Amino acid sequence: LCRSLESWGVGAMGEEQVIIKGLGRRLSHELWNTPYLFQKLGPMMYHRFRRYCLVDSSHTQGGFEKRYEEKDWLSMTIGDYQRYLDAREKMLSEAPKEQPPMLIYDCVGRPQEVDVNRELIYLLDLPAQSYTPELMVDMRKRMPFDLLPGGENCLLRYVSTNGRPQMGPNLYISPPGTYTWFHEDGHGTVDSGHLCLQGRNEVVMLRGLCNSNKEVAIDVLRGCRSFDIHRLPHDSSRRGQRIPLWPTAEQIRRLRRMGASPSVFVLEAGDYVHINRGRLHAFRKMTPAEDSQVCVSVAWDWLCQGVTTEGIEKEARKAMNNAERNRHKKISSLGIIRTCTLRAAEAVCASLHRHLLSRQPTIVHTRPFTRAKGRNASTYKKGRRSTPSCRSMACKVDLPSEMEDRLKLLRGLQ
Repeated sequence: LCRSLESWGVGAMGEEQVIIKGLGRRLSHELWNTPYLFQKLGPMMYHRFRRYCLVDSSHTQGGFEKRYEEKDWLSMTIGDYQRYLDAREKMLSEAPKEQPPMLIYDCVGRPQEVDVNRELIYLLDLPAQSYTPELMVDMRKRMPFDLLPGGENCLLRYVSTNGRPQMGPNLYISPPGTYTWFHEDGHGTVDSGHLCLQGRNEVVMLRGLCNSNKEVAIDVLRGCRSFDIHRLPHDSSRRGQRIPLWPTAEQIRRLRRMGASPSVFVLEAGDYVHINRGRLHAFRKMTPAEDSQVCVSVAWDWLCQGVTTEGIEKEARKAMNNAERNRHKKISSLGIIRTCTLRAAEAVCASLHRHLLSRQPTIVHTRPFTRAKGRNASTYKKGRRSTPSCRSMACKVDLPSEMEDRLKLLRGLQ
Protein backbone atom coordinates (compact mmCIF):
# COMPACT_ATOMS: atom_id res chain seq x y z
CA LEU A 1 0.00 0.00 0.00
CA CYS A 2 2.78 2.46 0.92
CA ARG A 3 4.49 1.81 -2.42
CA SER A 4 1.22 2.70 -4.13
CA LEU A 5 0.88 5.85 -2.00
CA GLU A 6 4.36 6.90 -3.06
CA SER A 7 3.77 6.25 -6.76
CA TRP A 8 0.47 8.19 -6.64
CA GLY A 9 2.14 11.37 -5.47
CA VAL A 10 2.11 11.19 -1.67
CA GLY A 11 3.96 14.25 -0.38
CA ALA A 12 4.41 15.56 -3.92
CA MET A 13 2.46 18.00 -6.08
CA GLY A 14 0.02 15.32 -7.20
CA GLU A 15 -3.70 15.56 -7.66
CA GLU A 16 -4.59 11.97 -6.69
CA GLN A 17 -6.63 10.98 -3.64
CA VAL A 18 -6.07 7.64 -1.95
CA ILE A 19 -9.36 6.26 -0.59
CA ILE A 20 -9.77 2.79 0.91
CA LYS A 21 -13.38 1.67 0.79
CA GLY A 22 -14.73 -0.30 3.74
CA LEU A 23 -11.60 -0.16 5.90
CA GLY A 24 -13.57 0.77 9.03
CA ARG A 25 -15.94 -2.18 8.70
CA ARG A 26 -13.22 -4.45 10.06
CA LEU A 27 -13.36 -2.78 13.48
CA SER A 28 -15.35 -4.30 16.34
CA HIS A 29 -18.96 -3.10 16.37
CA GLU A 30 -19.11 -3.87 20.09
CA LEU A 31 -16.62 -1.09 20.84
CA TRP A 32 -16.83 1.46 18.04
CA ASN A 33 -20.33 2.82 18.69
CA THR A 34 -21.79 5.83 20.49
CA PRO A 35 -23.78 3.91 23.18
CA TYR A 36 -20.58 2.26 24.39
CA LEU A 37 -18.65 5.55 24.39
CA PHE A 38 -21.39 7.51 26.17
CA GLN A 39 -21.85 4.79 28.78
CA LYS A 40 -18.14 4.67 29.57
CA LEU A 41 -17.34 8.40 29.40
CA GLY A 42 -20.70 9.85 30.52
CA PRO A 43 -19.60 11.51 33.81
CA MET A 44 -16.40 12.97 32.30
CA MET A 45 -16.18 16.74 31.83
CA TYR A 46 -14.83 17.64 28.37
CA HIS A 47 -13.81 21.08 27.06
CA ARG A 48 -13.57 20.67 23.28
CA PHE A 49 -17.15 21.23 22.11
CA ARG A 50 -17.67 23.63 19.22
CA ARG A 51 -20.99 25.46 18.76
CA TYR A 52 -22.45 26.16 15.29
CA CYS A 53 -25.43 28.45 14.72
CA LEU A 54 -27.92 28.43 11.85
CA VAL A 55 -27.40 31.32 9.42
CA ASP A 56 -29.26 30.23 6.27
CA SER A 57 -32.09 27.71 6.08
CA SER A 58 -32.86 28.22 2.39
CA HIS A 59 -29.42 27.26 1.06
CA THR A 60 -29.47 23.84 -0.63
CA GLN A 61 -26.06 22.20 -0.87
CA GLY A 62 -24.50 18.87 0.09
CA GLY A 63 -27.70 16.96 0.78
CA PHE A 64 -29.32 19.23 3.40
CA GLU A 65 -30.99 22.64 3.33
CA LYS A 66 -29.31 24.38 6.25
CA ARG A 67 -26.04 26.25 6.55
CA TYR A 68 -24.26 26.84 9.84
CA GLU A 69 -21.49 29.12 11.14
CA GLU A 70 -18.91 28.47 13.86
CA LYS A 71 -19.43 30.51 17.02
CA ASP A 72 -17.71 29.59 20.27
CA TRP A 73 -16.44 26.82 22.56
CA LEU A 74 -18.44 24.96 25.20
CA SER A 75 -17.65 22.72 28.16
CA MET A 76 -19.97 19.99 29.34
CA THR A 77 -20.02 16.39 30.42
CA ILE A 78 -20.22 13.63 27.85
CA GLY A 79 -23.55 12.66 29.44
CA ASP A 80 -24.97 16.15 28.76
CA TYR A 81 -23.80 15.86 25.16
CA GLN A 82 -25.69 12.58 24.87
CA ARG A 83 -28.83 14.34 26.15
CA TYR A 84 -28.35 17.03 23.51
CA LEU A 85 -28.07 14.45 20.70
CA ASP A 86 -31.14 12.60 21.98
CA ALA A 87 -33.15 15.84 22.11
CA ARG A 88 -32.09 16.79 18.61
CA GLU A 89 -32.95 13.36 17.23
CA LYS A 90 -36.36 13.62 18.89
CA MET A 91 -36.87 17.05 17.31
CA LEU A 92 -36.07 15.69 13.83
CA SER A 93 -38.22 12.59 14.23
CA GLU A 94 -41.24 14.66 15.27
CA ALA A 95 -40.67 17.31 12.60
CA PRO A 96 -41.54 20.06 12.51
CA LYS A 97 -41.85 20.20 16.31
CA GLU A 98 -39.40 22.45 18.13
CA GLN A 99 -37.81 21.45 21.42
CA PRO A 100 -37.36 23.84 24.37
CA PRO A 101 -33.84 25.16 25.05
CA MET A 102 -31.63 22.70 26.86
CA LEU A 103 -29.70 23.65 30.01
CA ILE A 104 -26.14 22.40 30.46
CA TYR A 105 -23.47 23.13 33.08
CA ASP A 106 -19.81 23.87 32.42
CA CYS A 107 -16.77 22.88 34.50
CA VAL A 108 -17.40 25.53 37.19
CA GLY A 109 -21.14 24.86 37.44
CA ARG A 110 -22.37 27.82 35.39
CA PRO A 111 -25.59 27.09 33.47
CA GLN A 112 -25.73 27.63 29.70
CA GLU A 113 -28.62 27.38 27.29
CA VAL A 114 -28.35 25.42 24.05
CA ASP A 115 -30.94 25.86 21.31
CA VAL A 116 -31.48 22.30 20.12
CA ASN A 117 -33.42 23.49 17.07
CA ARG A 118 -30.90 25.99 15.63
CA GLU A 119 -27.53 25.09 17.13
CA LEU A 120 -25.17 22.20 16.44
CA ILE A 121 -22.60 20.96 18.94
CA TYR A 122 -19.45 19.25 17.62
CA LEU A 123 -17.27 17.06 19.90
CA LEU A 124 -13.67 17.50 18.75
CA ASP A 125 -10.29 15.81 19.31
CA LEU A 126 -11.19 13.21 21.97
CA PRO A 127 -7.90 11.26 22.42
CA ALA A 128 -8.73 7.59 21.94
CA GLN A 129 -5.43 6.39 23.41
CA SER A 130 -6.00 8.29 26.67
CA TYR A 131 -9.71 7.64 27.29
CA THR A 132 -10.49 4.47 25.31
CA PRO A 133 -7.27 2.42 25.01
CA GLU A 134 -9.25 -0.74 24.26
CA LEU A 135 -10.39 0.87 21.02
CA MET A 136 -6.76 1.42 20.02
CA VAL A 137 -5.93 -2.22 20.74
CA ASP A 138 -8.81 -3.28 18.50
CA MET A 139 -7.74 -0.88 15.72
CA ARG A 140 -4.12 -2.07 15.69
CA LYS A 141 -5.29 -5.68 15.70
CA ARG A 142 -7.91 -5.49 12.95
CA MET A 143 -6.58 -2.92 10.47
CA PRO A 144 -4.91 -4.70 7.55
CA PHE A 145 -2.53 -1.76 6.90
CA ASP A 146 -0.31 -0.16 9.51
CA LEU A 147 -1.01 3.52 8.84
CA LEU A 148 -1.10 4.68 12.47
CA PRO A 149 1.31 7.06 14.26
CA GLY A 150 4.47 5.24 15.28
CA GLY A 151 3.60 2.25 13.11
CA GLU A 152 5.73 0.25 10.72
CA ASN A 153 5.53 2.86 7.94
CA CYS A 154 5.82 5.97 10.15
CA LEU A 155 9.07 7.77 11.00
CA LEU A 156 7.78 8.43 14.51
CA ARG A 157 8.56 4.83 15.45
CA TYR A 158 12.20 5.82 15.97
CA VAL A 159 11.21 8.35 18.68
CA SER A 160 10.05 7.31 22.14
CA THR A 161 6.36 7.72 22.95
CA ASN A 162 7.22 10.26 25.65
CA GLY A 163 9.07 12.41 23.11
CA ARG A 164 6.34 12.50 20.46
CA PRO A 165 3.61 15.12 20.08
CA GLN A 166 0.03 13.99 20.46
CA MET A 167 -1.09 12.93 16.97
CA GLY A 168 -4.13 10.82 17.74
CA PRO A 169 -6.10 8.89 16.82
CA ASN A 170 -8.84 11.25 17.98
CA LEU A 171 -12.60 10.74 17.97
CA TYR A 172 -15.10 13.21 16.45
CA ILE A 173 -18.86 13.07 17.06
CA SER A 174 -21.41 15.50 15.63
CA PRO A 175 -24.87 15.87 14.10
CA PRO A 176 -24.88 16.63 10.34
CA GLY A 177 -24.04 20.18 9.30
CA THR A 178 -20.82 20.93 11.22
CA TYR A 179 -17.59 21.42 9.33
CA THR A 180 -13.84 21.90 9.67
CA TRP A 181 -12.61 24.70 7.41
CA PHE A 182 -9.57 24.56 5.10
CA HIS A 183 -6.24 23.82 6.72
CA GLU A 184 -3.02 21.82 6.31
CA ASP A 185 -2.39 19.44 9.20
CA GLY A 186 0.58 20.34 11.38
CA HIS A 187 1.08 23.43 9.17
CA GLY A 188 2.30 21.18 6.36
CA THR A 189 4.65 18.91 8.36
CA VAL A 190 2.54 15.76 8.78
CA ASP A 191 0.32 13.44 6.77
CA SER A 192 -3.09 12.53 8.12
CA GLY A 193 -5.71 9.84 7.84
CA HIS A 194 -9.47 10.19 8.26
CA LEU A 195 -11.71 7.17 8.85
CA CYS A 196 -15.49 7.65 8.67
CA LEU A 197 -17.26 5.22 11.03
CA GLN A 198 -20.86 6.43 10.99
CA GLY A 199 -22.70 8.89 8.79
CA ARG A 200 -21.06 10.56 5.79
CA ASN A 201 -18.28 13.13 5.35
CA GLU A 202 -18.02 15.54 2.45
CA VAL A 203 -14.38 16.35 1.64
CA VAL A 204 -12.92 19.17 -0.46
CA MET A 205 -9.20 18.74 -1.11
CA LEU A 206 -6.93 20.93 -3.23
CA ARG A 207 -3.93 19.66 -5.14
CA GLY A 208 -0.42 20.29 -3.83
CA LEU A 209 0.25 24.03 -4.15
CA CYS A 210 3.18 26.32 -3.45
CA ASN A 211 2.80 28.85 -0.64
CA SER A 212 1.88 31.77 -2.88
CA ASN A 213 -0.85 29.78 -4.66
CA LYS A 214 -2.19 28.62 -1.29
CA GLU A 215 -2.64 32.26 -0.31
CA VAL A 216 -4.57 32.92 -3.52
CA ALA A 217 -6.78 29.88 -2.94
CA ILE A 218 -7.55 30.97 0.63
CA ASP A 219 -8.48 34.45 -0.66
CA VAL A 220 -11.03 32.81 -2.96
CA LEU A 221 -12.46 30.59 -0.22
CA ARG A 222 -12.75 33.05 2.67
CA GLY A 223 -14.63 35.68 0.67
CA CYS A 224 -15.07 38.92 2.58
CA ARG A 225 -13.86 37.45 5.89
CA SER A 226 -10.33 37.93 7.19
CA PHE A 227 -8.91 34.55 8.13
CA ASP A 228 -5.20 33.72 8.00
CA ILE A 229 -4.01 30.56 6.25
CA HIS A 230 -1.72 29.77 9.19
CA ARG A 231 -4.56 29.74 11.72
CA LEU A 232 -5.82 26.48 13.16
CA PRO A 233 -9.14 25.40 11.60
CA HIS A 234 -11.31 26.17 14.67
CA ASP A 235 -9.28 29.10 16.03
CA SER A 236 -11.41 32.23 16.36
CA SER A 237 -9.41 33.84 19.18
CA ARG A 238 -8.40 36.95 17.21
CA ARG A 239 -10.82 39.82 17.57
CA GLY A 240 -12.65 40.76 14.41
CA GLN A 241 -11.90 37.50 12.57
CA ARG A 242 -14.66 35.01 11.86
CA ILE A 243 -14.19 31.56 10.42
CA PRO A 244 -15.58 31.50 6.86
CA LEU A 245 -18.60 29.45 5.85
CA TRP A 246 -18.50 26.24 3.85
CA PRO A 247 -17.48 26.99 0.23
CA THR A 248 -20.17 27.49 -2.38
CA ALA A 249 -20.30 25.91 -5.84
CA GLU A 250 -19.15 29.19 -7.37
CA GLN A 251 -16.04 29.25 -5.19
CA ILE A 252 -15.21 25.67 -6.21
CA ARG A 253 -15.52 26.67 -9.89
CA ARG A 254 -13.15 29.63 -9.34
CA LEU A 255 -10.60 27.27 -7.77
CA ARG A 256 -10.81 24.99 -10.81
CA ARG A 257 -10.25 27.93 -13.16
CA MET A 258 -7.13 29.00 -11.27
CA GLY A 259 -5.65 25.47 -11.47
CA ALA A 260 -6.07 24.42 -7.82
CA SER A 261 -7.90 21.25 -9.00
CA PRO A 262 -10.26 20.87 -6.01
CA SER A 263 -11.55 17.34 -5.54
CA VAL A 264 -15.01 17.05 -3.99
CA PHE A 265 -16.02 13.59 -2.78
CA VAL A 266 -18.03 11.89 -0.03
CA LEU A 267 -16.79 9.31 2.46
CA GLU A 268 -19.39 6.72 3.34
CA ALA A 269 -19.40 4.77 6.61
CA GLY A 270 -16.26 2.64 6.73
CA ASP A 271 -14.24 4.64 4.16
CA TYR A 272 -10.72 5.95 4.78
CA VAL A 273 -8.88 8.80 3.03
CA HIS A 274 -5.16 9.57 3.16
CA ILE A 275 -4.26 13.29 3.12
CA ASN A 276 -0.78 14.23 1.92
CA ARG A 277 1.22 16.72 3.94
CA GLY A 278 0.82 20.30 2.83
CA ARG A 279 -2.52 19.85 1.01
CA LEU A 280 -5.37 22.18 1.96
CA HIS A 281 -8.57 20.29 2.76
CA ALA A 282 -11.89 20.69 4.57
CA PHE A 283 -14.51 18.31 6.02
CA ARG A 284 -18.26 18.60 6.52
CA LYS A 285 -20.62 16.16 8.22
CA MET A 286 -23.52 15.10 6.03
CA THR A 287 -26.87 13.44 6.69
CA PRO A 288 -26.23 9.73 7.21
CA ALA A 289 -27.76 7.17 4.90
CA GLU A 290 -28.86 5.10 7.90
CA ASP A 291 -31.47 5.99 10.52
CA SER A 292 -29.02 7.49 13.03
CA GLN A 293 -28.61 11.30 12.98
CA VAL A 294 -25.07 11.20 14.41
CA CYS A 295 -21.78 11.25 12.50
CA VAL A 296 -18.72 9.54 14.03
CA SER A 297 -15.19 9.53 12.66
CA VAL A 298 -11.63 8.98 13.85
CA ALA A 299 -8.57 10.84 12.52
CA TRP A 300 -4.85 10.95 13.20
CA ASP A 301 -1.60 12.51 11.98
CA TRP A 302 1.54 10.59 11.07
CA LEU A 303 4.80 10.86 9.12
CA CYS A 304 4.69 8.63 6.05
CA GLN A 305 8.23 7.30 5.59
CA GLY A 306 8.17 6.28 1.92
CA VAL A 307 9.50 3.12 0.26
CA THR A 308 12.12 3.92 -2.37
CA THR A 309 15.19 6.08 -1.82
CA GLU A 310 13.71 8.88 -3.93
CA GLY A 311 10.36 8.67 -2.13
CA ILE A 312 11.97 8.77 1.32
CA GLU A 313 14.02 11.82 0.33
CA LYS A 314 10.96 13.58 -1.12
CA GLU A 315 8.87 12.92 2.00
CA ALA A 316 11.56 14.17 4.39
CA ARG A 317 12.47 17.20 2.26
CA LYS A 318 8.86 18.33 1.98
CA ALA A 319 8.36 18.22 5.76
CA MET A 320 11.70 19.92 6.47
CA ASN A 321 11.01 22.75 4.02
CA ASN A 322 7.62 23.41 5.59
CA ALA A 323 9.09 23.25 9.10
CA GLU A 324 11.77 25.78 8.11
CA ARG A 325 9.09 28.06 6.66
CA ASN A 326 7.09 27.79 9.90
CA ARG A 327 10.18 28.61 11.98
CA HIS A 328 10.74 31.85 10.06
CA LYS A 329 7.07 32.77 10.45
CA LYS A 330 7.13 31.80 14.16
CA ILE A 331 4.50 29.08 13.66
CA SER A 332 4.58 25.80 15.52
CA SER A 333 5.18 22.58 13.54
CA LEU A 334 3.53 19.38 14.67
CA GLY A 335 5.86 17.03 12.79
CA ILE A 336 9.23 16.64 14.56
CA ILE A 337 10.89 15.72 11.28
CA ARG A 338 14.46 16.62 12.29
CA THR A 339 14.30 14.53 15.45
CA CYS A 340 12.77 11.63 13.54
CA THR A 341 15.47 11.86 10.85
CA LEU A 342 18.32 11.85 13.36
CA ARG A 343 16.88 8.97 15.40
CA ALA A 344 16.18 6.94 12.25
CA ALA A 345 19.73 7.48 10.96
CA GLU A 346 21.15 6.39 14.34
CA ALA A 347 19.05 3.23 14.34
CA VAL A 348 19.94 2.29 10.76
CA CYS A 349 23.68 2.90 11.29
CA ALA A 350 23.67 0.79 14.44
CA SER A 351 21.81 -2.01 12.68
CA LEU A 352 24.18 -1.99 9.70
CA HIS A 353 27.22 -1.93 11.98
CA ARG A 354 26.00 -4.97 13.91
CA HIS A 355 25.27 -6.83 10.68
CA LEU A 356 28.70 -6.08 9.19
CA LEU A 357 30.44 -7.29 12.34
CA SER A 358 28.53 -10.55 12.28
CA ARG A 359 29.55 -11.31 8.67
CA GLN A 360 32.99 -11.38 7.05
CA PRO A 361 32.89 -9.10 3.98
CA THR A 362 34.33 -10.32 0.70
CA ILE A 363 36.98 -7.92 -0.66
CA VAL A 364 37.04 -7.63 -4.42
CA HIS A 365 39.26 -5.49 -6.62
CA THR A 366 37.44 -2.92 -8.69
CA ARG A 367 40.33 -2.28 -11.16
CA PRO A 368 43.42 -4.21 -12.29
CA PHE A 369 46.88 -3.34 -11.01
CA THR A 370 48.90 -1.78 -13.80
CA ARG A 371 52.22 -0.01 -13.86
CA ALA A 372 51.52 3.66 -13.33
CA LYS A 373 53.70 6.40 -14.75
CA GLY A 374 54.65 9.78 -13.41
CA ARG A 375 54.22 11.15 -9.90
CA ASN A 376 50.99 9.22 -9.25
CA ALA A 377 52.69 5.81 -9.41
CA SER A 378 51.16 4.24 -6.32
CA THR A 379 50.75 0.61 -7.31
CA TYR A 380 54.52 -0.09 -7.55
CA LYS A 381 57.23 1.20 -5.28
CA LYS A 382 60.96 0.35 -5.47
CA GLY A 383 60.35 -2.61 -7.70
CA ARG A 384 57.85 -4.23 -5.35
CA ARG A 385 54.09 -4.33 -5.56
CA SER A 386 52.52 -2.18 -2.86
CA THR A 387 49.26 -2.73 -1.04
CA PRO A 388 46.34 -1.51 -3.18
CA SER A 389 44.67 1.70 -2.03
CA CYS A 390 41.12 1.91 -0.67
CA ARG A 391 39.95 3.24 -4.04
CA SER A 392 40.91 -0.03 -5.69
CA MET A 393 38.90 -2.17 -3.28
CA ALA A 394 35.21 -2.59 -2.50
CA CYS A 395 33.39 -4.58 0.19
CA LYS A 396 30.76 -6.87 -1.20
CA VAL A 397 28.33 -7.97 1.53
CA ASP A 398 25.19 -9.98 0.98
CA LEU A 399 22.43 -8.08 2.81
CA PRO A 400 19.00 -9.51 3.61
CA SER A 401 15.93 -7.68 2.36
CA GLU A 402 15.35 -6.06 5.76
CA MET A 403 18.81 -4.51 5.72
CA GLU A 404 18.36 -3.38 2.13
CA ASP A 405 15.22 -1.48 3.19
CA ARG A 406 17.11 0.16 6.04
CA LEU A 407 19.91 1.11 3.68
CA LYS A 408 17.36 2.77 1.38
CA LEU A 409 16.05 4.69 4.40
CA LEU A 410 19.54 5.92 5.28
CA ARG A 411 20.29 6.98 1.70
CA GLY A 412 17.01 8.83 1.46
CA LEU A 413 17.50 10.65 4.77
CA GLN A 414 20.96 11.84 3.76
